[in-house]
Amino acid sequence: MGVVIFDLRAADQLPSNLRRRVGDFRAAIDPQMRRIIVDELMIIDSPIVRGAITAVRWIHPKMRYNPVASMAQAIERACQSLRDHGIEVPAVAARDFDGPPDAMSRSG
Repeated sequence: MGVVIFDLRAADQLPSNLRRRVGDFRAAIDPQMRRIIVDELMIIDSPIVRGAITAVRWIHPKMRYNPVASMAQAIERACQSLRDHGIEVPAVAARDFDGPPDAMSRSG
């Protein structure tokens, strides 16, 4: 079991055909994901976009994405979600994961 964190801070607005493909892909694997994923977090810079996603969740409560403003918030919520499901959480800090996408890809 685990938590998925999507870091969308550096992403530009996605074209509609790509959003549709991502949605179709996610819908196809959703039953499998629900068995192992306890939370799905989206780090989004824009408070307006975070608010819009929250509003969509009110209309579609089965949508599992939860918007957060920072990596620190994502890590905090991820750890709490894991603990809520009885999963032991290792010591982690946002600084272990937070960095420019190109720097993160070179670090591993």
